[in-house]
Amino acid sequence: PKHVPLPIFQSQEDLAALEFATTGRFLRAVEAMGKVMVDNYIRTSDNLFDRRRDLFPTRPTLGAWLWASSVIFSRSWGVKPPEQHAIVAVGKLHAVHALAPLADMV
Repeated sequence: PKHVPLPIFQSQEDLAALEFATTGRFLRAVEAMGKVMVDNYIRTSDNLFDRRRDLFPTRPTLGAWLWASSVIFSRSWGVKPPEQHAIVAVGKLHAVHALAPLADMV
């Protein structure tokens, strides 16, 4: 999709107008998710995009990163990796996002 209509892309005014967002809990969750996505972009830029110019001659824009992240987050679910997974072995990962494109069409 060219646009994923997730709440992080809505204005604060539009979100505040939603009936279920009146308690502020929803707005705080949306704000927190947006912050996580921006922080992930900054961390990935510093640790991957800038260090591997051979793979990323130009750094993706924040907008492109947010779009790609929103596609993944809106079409994936968290699953626990097997205990023998290398990343689990070093204690860095408790869940991964799994994409199943075929399931998207069902």
